[in-house]
Amino acid sequence: FSGKTLVAAIRKQYHVSVDEGALFAAHLSKQGVIRHVDTVNFPPRQKGSFKCSNHEIYRLQCDAKEKLLNSFLTWPLDAEPTTNCLEVIDNLSRLLSVMELSSLDPVDGLLNQQHCLKMKKFSKFEEAACELQNISKEALEMLDEDEMTAFALNLCSVMLRYAFLKAGIPRTEEERIDFMKTMLFDLAGEYYSLEEWCNLLTSNPGGPE
Repeated sequence: FSGKTLVAAIRKQYHVSVDEGALFAAHLSKQGVIRHVDTVNFPPRQKGSFKCSNHEIYRLQCDAKEKLLNSFLTWPLDAEPTTNCLEVIDNLSRLLSVMELSSLDPVDGLLNQQHCLKMKKFSKFEEAACELQNISKEALEMLDEDEMTAFALNLCSVMLRYAFLKAGIPRTEEERIDFMKTMLFDLAGEYYSLEEWCNLLTSNPGGPE
């Protein structure tokens, strides 16, 4: 979509002026929610990287890489590396559990996926999940064996449940294999498929090295 199209959509949704719409769009760009398709001349989150023009084309950050789960936004480049690894994953697990419990069908007890996706908390969860991009590799290496095991298992659980919400639960063996191979998440700047992470846990119960 063009910068002008985005501003027009913001104006229609929030009933604001052109200048206010452009300012909000620039804020989305700075926060890494949208990005210019030309990331060389328009680096993400750089001041002035948004222009309200039909000639400048943008995309949602979450669409930049297909099937990358925690890509709602790109974590700020100037942010200090996240060192509280266990706290981050515990918070994600709690947020997800609250949404799941609030979205259970009262009749059959099954999870109502669409209800969960429409909750305001889901946007909060998606943003929080992006902090995994910023996890410090050094902090991960400093976790003892028990801490690393807890982190790795909780991360596996959270990403699987997150993927089920975003892509649905695979119904056949073929779908399950494709699901595990293609659904990705970003941890400390490295991409892992669900299959890779599960294999790491199987081959090394203490977590990935």
